[in-house]
Amino acid sequence: MDKNHNVDLLGGKLTATLVETGGLVITVVDPKAATIGKATLYPVATDTDGDGNDDYTGLPMADQSVKDRDGKTVTIDTTAVSDTSRIFVTPDVPEPIAVSARKSGKSFTVSVKDPVSDPIIFDWTIIEEK
Repeated sequence: MDKNHNVDLLGGKLTATLVETGGLVITVVDPKAATIGKATLYPVATDTDGDGNDDYTGLPMADQSVKDRDGKTVTIDTTAVSDTSRIFVTPDVPEPIAVSARKSGKSFTVSVKDPVSDPIIFDWTIIEEK
């Protein structure tokens, strides 16, 4: 323990029956295995100004990620997902939004019932259940 009462486990793991804290900080060490993040569910791609780029993302309409957009789903790539993961999404919209699929070690998908007309930005967190 240092003079500020910080404990460095040197990359180890802390196991406890109960942990009480005044705050929680999650550091994303490996972006490919993130356990927290922000994502956007975009509407179906449109090019109203005819410039060849999607109006929401600015990506070319020919880009595969733009062509694949259905306005109802978005897949978040993270190897942190497992069969026992609890995935929480917190959108700032009244419509129901849910985790609709997961691929252990690869990704999870968030979806809504009907295609959105405006982008939905949401935060997500993965907590592993043992």
